[in-house]
Amino acid sequence: MCGRFSNRLSWQELHDLYDLSNVPMNLAPRSNVAPTQQALAIRRGEDGRRQAAMLRWGLIPFFAKDPKKLPMMVNARVETIATLPSFRDAVKKRHAIVPACGYYEWTGPKGAKEPWRFVRADGKPISLAAIWERWTPKADQVEAWGEQAVESVAIVTAEPSPDIAHIHDRMPVVLEQTDFDLWLDPDPAQLERQMALLKPAAAGTLRYYRVSDRVNSSRNEGPELIEPLAAA
Repeated sequence: MCGRFSNRLSWQELHDLYDLSNVPMNLAPRSNVAPTQQALAIRRGEDGRRQAAMLRWGLIPFFAKDPKKLPMMVNARVETIATLPSFRDAVKKRHAIVPACGYYEWTGPKGAKEPWRFVRADGKPISLAAIWERWTPKADQVEAWGEQAVESVAIVTAEPSPDIAHIHDRMPVVLEQTDFDLWLDPDPAQLERQMALLKPAAAGTLRYYRVSDRVNSSRNEGPELIEPLAAA
């Protein structure tokens, strides 16, 4: 799975990598983005161009009656993304990319989990395949959610590359820059080709290192969280 990530990319870095069309956003660098928090996502705008938006991390299906009673859907598994009711509409129509400079996984027993940070071996940002959804609360739910419509996102996961399988049995789907246009293409005729992108990254794409246990708490933030443990 992917349950925590970092995005410390500047607006200029994001603009250059994804060729964004919207006006610059005032983005705070994040080292510890957690479920239910706002996460930056790239998607097609109504004009067909790529745009950045802040979406709730944890997908809420459009048909949900009470999201608080649903499991937290921060990930969508490749194996069931096209068949589960919560995801199958979004995977046909609403694709996104979640930019990250790294993500975290944990090893060890409960109560003594050791965090590891995964980054691209070539030093580039990680572009995570995702799907997004829009949920409209009923009139008596608007006050609790604070908005008329809630847009949310889930990161797609697959089996891990063989070189990192000993750390975790899942990994987020990593898109290459040459995949961006295809993945974000809204044409339903492209779905079969898009689904073919949802596979483990090639061995050697990622490297990993141990980081401070402070990242275990979603309340902690700061650049020290992404440093190798010896320097943390």
